[in-house]
Amino acid sequence: MVKNHEFSKLFPRGKKPPQIDAIRDTLKDIDISGLNQMNDHIVKKSVENKVFENGTIDGYTVAAIDGTKFFGSNKKSCPACLKNTKGQKTHCFHSGAVMSTVRNGPKLVIGFEMYKPGQDPSSKDEGELNVGKRLISSILKRHKKLIDVVVYDALACNSVWINHCRNLGIDTVVRCFR
Repeated sequence: MVKNHEFSKLFPRGKKPPQIDAIRDTLKDIDISGLNQMNDHIVKKSVENKVFENGTIDGYTVAAIDGTKFFGSNKKSCPACLKNTKGQKTHCFHSGAVMSTVRNGPKLVIGFEMYKPGQDPSSKDEGELNVGKRLISSILKRHKKLIDVVVYDALACNSVWINHCRNLGIDTVVRCFR
């Protein structure tokens, strides 16, 4: 995105945006809990202002969860990096799951959860299913009865996910995206 000049409008004329190393080093020091608190405030204010009063689709508040890779490097890493090794090369990266509303018009990011390294078996990084379960549980603790239906990718979904949602009182829609 930096190479494609997508951030050029953020800086005055004649000023260059920082290089990717400076951006990455800055992002390493950002307090994610502070971002979560700001996002929670936005969601609470949306509920308070009755944005979801009629739901997002046919009277139901529908949200979707998907995993995404935020950034990665073959050279630099930190203790929170996930690792993917192929042959002699190790790719270090950060990924997370994001939940947002599904609707016509503007979407609202309801929450996000980072993958944790070495969580499943001791040598394996956490999978998308566990991150998704943790994400939906934490959102429902903070915003009770906000979501009626959750949409999730069939490649990461199984009966454990569906039962987890049912136990939380949420209907599920599983979709195979091609």
